[in-house]
Amino acid sequence: MNKLLIVAVVFLGIIAVVNAENYAVIVAGSNGFWNYRHQSDAAHAYQVVKQNGLLDANIITMVFDDIAHDPSNPFPGQVFNKPTAAGVPGVDVYAGLKKDYTGNDVTAANFLAVIQGNATATGGKPVLRSGPNDRVFIYFTDHGGVGLIAFPTGPYLYSNDLNTALKNMFANKMYSQLVFYLEACESGSMFQGLLPTNINVYATTAANADESSYGTYCAPNDSVNGKEIGSCLGDEYSIHWMENEDSAGPTETLATQFTLVRNLTVQSHVLQFGDLTIANVPTGEFEGGWTPLVSTITSRHRKPAHTHPSTPANTQHGSVNSRDIKLHYWMTKYTRAAKNSAESFLAFQELTAELKHRAASDELFAELSRSFAAIHEPSVHSYFSHSLKYNPEASAHELISGRPLLPVTCDSCCKMADEVIAERCGGFSDYSLQYHNIIVNACAAYGDNVQPLLNIIQQVCP
Repeated sequence: MNKLLIVAVVFLGIIAVVNAENYAVIVAGSNGFWNYRHQSDAAHAYQVVKQNGLLDANIITMVFDDIAHDPSNPFPGQVFNKPTAAGVPGVDVYAGLKKDYTGNDVTAANFLAVIQGNATATGGKPVLRSGPNDRVFIYFTDHGGVGLIAFPTGPYLYSNDLNTALKNMFANKMYSQLVFYLEACESGSMFQGLLPTNINVYATTAANADESSYGTYCAPNDSVNGKEIGSCLGDEYSIHWMENEDSAGPTETLATQFTLVRNLTVQSHVLQFGDLTIANVPTGEFEGGWTPLVSTITSRHRKPAHTHPSTPANTQHGSVNSRDIKLHYWMTKYTRAAKNSAESFLAFQELTAELKHRAASDELFAELSRSFAAIHEPSVHSYFSHSLKYNPEASAHELISGRPLLPVTCDSCCKMADEVIAERCGGFSDYSLQYHNIIVNACAAYGDNVQPLLNIIQQVCP
């Protein structure tokens, strides 16, 4: 090969890299000040990808946008993802936040349309315009349950639908490689046994398929510059990957980041799925617009001044089970309020209401589990007999209310049952989503025999 040809090949390679774009989709799927941490996580993630050189034109965000100006916020118009000592200003991650979908537009349907590039479905709102040479980073933070992740309005996003969307993206050549970071309870159930290893997708999750994720920087570790926020500032898995990115920068590999986050996240089991070879790529090639070659030949991939100082810690900072955060929120409000004040009275009412709701949820789903099991116990035992963890001595009720068998294929039965629960039983809450395994297991055990399950829900919740 002569020198001229070598130069031409190198030049064409540079052009190919320059033409490859990086994209990010960042989603907070909750609302309410007690869920402060989700929008705080998402805002920080936006600052991370901006810091690493990604242009606003290539970032799509979905945030309900109700916490920055909530009356409970001691810093109106500001949001923080990390506490600081008195006299030390915090980093406002809300500053300059790009908001593409807010309020009632933050839905599962819009999210699926966004990542699949369907602008018709979003009414012309921004969607991914990525192509076969591009890299895509998706970060989602919110509540979850076995086989689903939640949004503030509308139906849930189910495991089958998410993986189908990713397969469609691959088939339609919407990326060369895609990385998905998922913060939610039971988040491992969204990918385990479902995400193919041959569609160039690498995913990590905050928890396995049978455990909660955890909020962190919760009271009493929720103060910024001497002021108590009153809500958890972040989530354990999320703050670890973002604080690591803030400190290590874009040259560290995804594999190194995964190992660090897994080791620091002590309350749940951080997992990885899909094409693990992608983990050898530097984080900045997904969590930003940085690439080793392009960063040396264009100022477009710059590092803005906005940074989030980081000192990732290997100790807990007020971590709270996500299922308990609303209870923790009102307990904190009550104990911090002046005695006999209106604020104290309101917090006590809300605290009492939450305790009653939790007790009612425990009773409701225990009754549903017993009733589902009673339809035809041999069907339940037959289904669970395929599991190595199957206990033949367990009752059908114990099996249905126990761990889900993997993979979790939450299809039309789950959706129909959840719709009836929403209509007749008041739906799931942040707390009661922990019982979605009962719906998943009952649907799996009885297969196409859905109507008896729906009848039971209607009888239990008349």
